[in-house]
Amino acid sequence: MESAIKSMILKDLHRLFVVSKKHQPVSGIISLSDAARFRSGSCHACVSSRIKVD
Repeated sequence: MESAIKSMILKDLHRLFVVSKKHQPVSGIISLSDAARFRSGSCHACVSSRIKVD
């Protein structure tokens, strides 16, 4: 999850497609809002307190 959030922040993406393995159909979509709720309730908190952005 942390890797997905970091990718979305660094690449300015709001959604990522979820696949279980390469060349498989999309099994879901995760958004920054979903990730923020999962981590702490706000995206700002995710960035500042839990994810180290290099």
